Amino acid sequence: MKILSKYIIESFLRTFILCMSTIIVLYIIVDLVENLEYFIRHKVFITYIIQFFILKFPMIIFQTSPVAILLSTLFTLGVLSKNSEITAMKANGISLYNVINPLLALTFFISIFILLGNETIVPYTTQKFYRVKYLMIEKKPQKIFFKQDKVWFRDSGNAIFNIQLLDAKNSQFKGISVYKFDSEFNLTARIDAKEMVYEEGKWHLIEGVLKNFLKDRNIDIKPFDKEYISLDKTPEEFKETIKNPDEMSFAELRNYVARLRQEGFNVTRYVVDLYAKTAIPFANFILCLIAIPFALKSSRSSGIIMGIGISTIIAFLYIIILSFGISLGKGGILPPLLAAWLANIIFSTAGAVMLISTRQ
Repeated sequence: MKILSKYIIESFLRTFILCMSTIIVLYIIVDLVENLEYFIRHKVFITYIIQFFILKFPMIIFQTSPVAILLSTLFTLGVLSKNSEITAMKANGISLYNVINPLLALTFFISIFILLGNETIVPYTTQKFYRVKYLMIEKKPQKIFFKQDKVWFRDSGNAIFNIQLLDAKNSQFKGISVYKFDSEFNLTARIDAKEMVYEEGKWHLIEGVLKNFLKDRNIDIKPFDKEYISLDKTPEEFKETIKNPDEMSFAELRNYVARLRQEGFNVTRYVVDLYAKTAIPFANFILCLIAIPFALKSSRSSGIIMGIGISTIIAFLYIIILSFGISLGKGGILPPLLAAWLANIIFSTAGAVMLISTRQ
């Protein structure tokens, strides 16, 4: 049995490496063509272009590995079935489960590896990638800094901004504190506001309090519902430098959620993103499970190509249901854990049912 498992795993890994390499090469070629005008416009040195793709490499691997596993499963089992090797195994009393168990075990461990990689490798390389893109290639100065998950930056005047919750992708800026200084860097005013919005090219603070520190050491306090604030940045500029949840590690996002919850913010969307970080890596295992029945049936009915086509459609359906579930979770319709794992639950159940029906 060990010899059989070794044979199946070796066949799978050879196919997986080939599929993974092909997908990565195609991905890089398409990405290079799409960014060619960008590189020319910024007169980028070849060394920065190499760094650009090297730092993107782990993200490419982790994003495309489910597709490679899907194709590898189809090709490996499809060839075994086409060559009547699986029939020969059954004739010698070897259960179908003994044939597929090595693949399921291997793809499960690949899922664990992807999960750990998303926690350690990807956040680090992604951060370096954006540093190369914005600081080295586009030569934009870094004016926004993080400290303990809070955002600090100074505008062109003598004001320092602190933002507790910043989701530039969805234009959410909450928990705002603004410190204004004179030419000698003495604190002259402080503004605390519930949120900051960008409307018609201007920034406004919502539901806040303005404290002016007078020279006689008294404090003039003025509450407001909406107040204009001078800020020489746009939401797009924040998007270039601020970490989104998909760029954080699981530990970073968990700590971020805990702090926001403690400060009274609605963290539902971030909790969904947190659980999605544990669910998405297991797409590797799920798509292997889904591909097995089609690979075993394809050679007996409509051919391997049809099996690939059907399984590819299922892969897209998986992505659609995954996105749909996450959207329902962020909208508060489904509990965050169920929303993140909805696609995995549906497709693992469907895969198991199809696998049982294929046994004979």
